[in-house]
Amino acid sequence: MKLNHDASDTASPKAWKVAGKGILLFLLFNALFALWNPAIDRLTIYNTLLPGRERLTYAYTRVYTLDALFAPHIISSQTKQADEYRIVLIGDSSTYGTNLKSEETVAARLQNAAPPLCNNKHIRAYNLGYHQALVSKDLLILSKSLQYQPDLIIWMTTLAGVTYHPDRLEHPVLKNNLQELQQLNDQYGFTIPGFIEHYSPPTLFDRTLIGKRKMFSNLAVQQLDWIAADTQKAPDPENFPPIVNNLEDNLGYEGMSPPKLDPDKLGLEAFSVGSALSGEIPILFVNEPIFIADGANSEIRYNEWYPRWAYDQYREILRQKSKAEGWYYLDLWNLLPGTGFTDSIFHRTPDGEQIVSDHLFPVILEIACGSNR
Repeated sequence: MKLNHDASDTASPKAWKVAGKGILLFLLFNALFALWNPAIDRLTIYNTLLPGRERLTYAYTRVYTLDALFAPHIISSQTKQADEYRIVLIGDSSTYGTNLKSEETVAARLQNAAPPLCNNKHIRAYNLGYHQALVSKDLLILSKSLQYQPDLIIWMTTLAGVTYHPDRLEHPVLKNNLQELQQLNDQYGFTIPGFIEHYSPPTLFDRTLIGKRKMFSNLAVQQLDWIAADTQKAPDPENFPPIVNNLEDNLGYEGMSPPKLDPDKLGLEAFSVGSALSGEIPILFVNEPIFIADGANSEIRYNEWYPRWAYDQYREILRQKSKAEGWYYLDLWNLLPGTGFTDSIFHRTPDGEQIVSDHLFPVILEIACGSNR
């Protein structure tokens, strides 16, 4: 008698073997991928299918590693020319040019309007500003920018940027570049109080395909989001809410009270580390303009952010440190009228950007051409 066998009974062992091999190969590939750890955050359609971006765009940003920030930027694809005097500008959203078109920013104005420098070199300025006043974030961007052979770094800053605040430990550029922060710590002793203890570096699993699946997805969506953002119109200045001119009767600043700023809450060491990192490349430190109120309580506060006692001390501390260290330093704090700002005490109008550019150029000329400071 001939017995009938279910074909699935004989196929099952083979199917399990194939599936098992597939799983093993997948796990092996993941392990090799994790050990190789390729920089997938450099994948971008900019500088390839589309022109490079003029700014480190943070609208709709989803991936915050330094590679992901720089890969779409035009500086990543521009070979430095023999007649180029390359400037990078770092700082916060006012350096980036919030509410402005790229061509209206200080970086663009320096490049497009400035006459040739000595030796017939031409300024090529790259805008590397990124949101939030935070010098530790600026330091990371500065360290990455050195790969692109700048001749001068312009570091725009303000009191808020050097003031430690617990909320700033949450800044995505800090959280996503722990290895770079650790290198700064190992080489220069640079630390952010409470930061390394707050976050852990990525594990081996985090570097696998499975661990990076969210990054792959975010990188893809990010490109589409940026394209959408590029099609949006710049905000209408007439619709900006007025900047607060009548101020509270309050002398406090970030938990500090007069008469003196707490030196433990100021992060000026970031400037020293930046200067050491840049080596022979000069840095021009610029205290950026702020809105100065003239309404109620303006005799005790410059604006809603800064009481006079705190801001005046900060300016004097930065001036003295710059002199002691031999830094190039330009204080533009009261350069602009109230009409030179848009929606905050920092964000400048196109006219404000032009005024700042006009004041920067003579100092750039002095540095580039070797004049006495």
